[in-house]
Amino acid sequence: MTLVCGTDVAASYMFQLSVLTAAKITARCFPGEVYVTLPAKVDSAATLLWPDLEDRPSFGTLLRQIVGTRNVVPDQGGSLHSGNMLLFGDTPDIAGALRVTFDSWVAKTGPVSLVDRLPERPYCTLAPILSAALSTSELFL
Repeated sequence: MTLVCGTDVAASYMFQLSVLTAAKITARCFPGEVYVTLPAKVDSAATLLWPDLEDRPSFGTLLRQIVGTRNVVPDQGGSLHSGNMLLFGDTPDIAGALRVTFDSWVAKTGPVSLVDRLPERPYCTLAPILSAALSTSELFL
């Protein structure tokens, strides 16, 4: 299983919340089998979830703590790990992957061929959490 992050995850509290939720859930469900692919910009981005912490780890560091150091890989535009994939943000469409998207109070997930991205506006923090949880549920179905 692979979580694929787009470049816009670096500057989005909502996307970071969604990716971290999916990482926490999937790492518990599929221990050692969860990979995260992210651009260097996202890997080194500040973690936006806890702005009051003095020593905030980078977003990539936080993901490594959840899924394991070897399971976070740079996005080099090449092949990804095979298997189920969840797409977050401005990633290219990958056949067979699930799009994870949200807007306001709406959470949505489904095959990338059937689900377009919603506006993903930051009005309700529950929506990105729910979209991550729904996408994980879809993997079980």
